[in-house]
Amino acid sequence: MKSSEEIVEILARLCPDRQRRKTAAELVGCEPHIVRRYVQVRTAGTTGRTAPVPRSRMIDELMPKIE
Repeated sequence: MKSSEEIVEILARLCPDRQRRKTAAELVGCEPHIVRRYVQVRTAGTTGRTAPVPRSRMIDELMPKIE
């Protein structure tokens, strides 16, 4: 995951015509699909970051015995 500063730099280097994703990606040093994803997130008006989803663990079924 890119830092907030890196995301701002990606979006700042993106040309307004949206045909220059590859150029923006090369300037920043990332893949064009990453630029596309951050442009979509910006257009949607969200931060693009979600809370982690808790996953089950092998020990979960044994927790009542341990506690």
